[in-house]
Formats: sequence, C-alpha cells, structure tokens
Amino acid sequence: MSTTCPIMGNTRRNVIISLIAVVLIISGIVVAIVTNMNTFSFTITTTTPTTTPTNTTAASTTTETIQMLTEKKTTTDPGPACYWIEIDKSISMNYDDAVDACLKKNGVIGSPKDENALNAFMDYVRPERGYRRRIWTSLQIDPETNVISPEGAYTKWTKWKPDLGSSFIIYTGVMLMVHVDKTTDENGMANWFVTSIAYGVVCQTHLNDNKRPTDVDYLDGPC
Repeated sequence: MSTTCPIMGNTRRNVIISLIAVVLIISGIVVAIVTNMNTFSFTITTTTPTTTPTNTTAASTTTETIQMLTEKKTTTDPGPACYWIEIDKSISMNYDDAVDACLKKNGVIGSPKDENALNAFMDYVRPERGYRRRIWTSLQIDPETNVISPEGAYTKWTKWKPDLGSSFIIYTGVMLMVHVDKTTDENGMANWFVTSIAYGVVCQTHLNDNKRPTDVDYLDGPC
C-alpha cells in the first residue's frame, strides 16, 4: 500500500495557488494599464483646444464721424462750400434730426467757417421777439479734454461756455446761441447734449456738386 507524502502534497498545492495568484496579479496589471491608457487618450481628446480663426478684418462702425458727414465722396474737386439754415419751427430738432434734415436736401451738417458766416447765420435766425434760438452745428467737443473736432474748426464761445469737466461729459454737441440782442456776449457757440432740441441746423454743400439744392437760401459761399 502506497502513501503520499503530506509535505509534497502541500507544496504542490502551494505552487498552484501561487501560480493562480501570479496570473491574477498580471491580469489586474494589464487591465489597469489598458484602463489608464484609455483614460489618458480620452483626456487628450477632450482637452485639446479648438482653434478659432482670428478675424483680421476690422469691424465696420455703424456711426459716421463728423468728418465723414462733412466730406463729399466725389472723384472731382467739390469746389468751395456753401451754407444754409434748415429751420424747425416746432423747435423739436435733436442732433439726429438735424443730420437728417441736411441729408434730405443732399447736404451735410456743417458749421460756420469764420465770423462773417457766423453773423450771417445769426441774422437769418434771429427772432423778432423771444429770448434766444439754438441752431445745431457739426462741431463736437470732448468736455474732459476740450478737444474740438473737426480739428482747427472756427469757434466763438458765448460768455460762459463751453461747459467742461466730467460733470458735463455728455455735452458733446455744439450749437449756435442766437439772442435778440446783437450786442450781448451770450451770442456765439455753446456745447449741449445731443438729445437737446433746437430751432434749426447749419447745412452745407459744395459749388461743384451737381446735386446741390436749388430751393434753399444760401447764406455764405458762392452758391
């Protein structure tokens, strides 16, 4: 009768258990590696930044500058400027209304080029009675810097104008102040906010513009 050595039996069993353990460990490592690789790949895929093409074309502005409004876009010499006044007897003309009133007659909003023009405009709108009349011009002012545009434009301010400083930051438009009394130093120019209302506007065109209006009273210039 044969017998199996207990020690040898235990050893064989231990070897088998060890092999199983090694296989399990190796399998776990393989699974972990594969999982980590998938996670790393997913991370790369989801975190890769999307490149947005840069638009190098400058955005066009929807607001025309005063210079653009007062320049005629023609291929020939427009000739000397001519001026007239558009009147709004309802006295309800804000700056946008003033621009439109000139454009409707193929003109643009303007401003007196010198003292003679200024006096001609004032004499035209000076009321027979009442206190004063306000007339829009194309001039603009920055109340914080006192910079006038267009640069080099003629100005003649009233006694207490312009109003400057941060408290008057919205006073960017410029009007003619026309008083009944020609001798008062309150005649001249003053800055106001562009939603203020006025009695009229200075308009301008050019001598060589074949579309210039013929039904207006030109107050200055060769037209």
